[in-house]
Amino acid sequence: MSKLIYVVDDDKNIRDLMARYVEKEGYNVKAFDNAEYVPNNFNRDKPDMLILDIMLPGTDVYELCKKVRKISDVK
Repeated sequence: MSKLIYVVDDDKNIRDLMARYVEKEGYNVKAFDNAEYVPNNFNRDKPDMLILDIMLPGTDVYELCKKVRKISDVK
């Protein structure tokens, strides 16, 4: 079974490019334009890795990382 990677970036071009590269390496990808969708999806599809844009507008990515860390040891 392929590993699942979440790609989170508000810039569609960057998000799509990262998703394509990750998929090319054989991984499954769920791409998000907003970090607020991540915790809800985490319960359904637990990712093996997160790739986060550190400067997402309106989001404290460090707080998101803390929330994720409380429920998972994802990289």
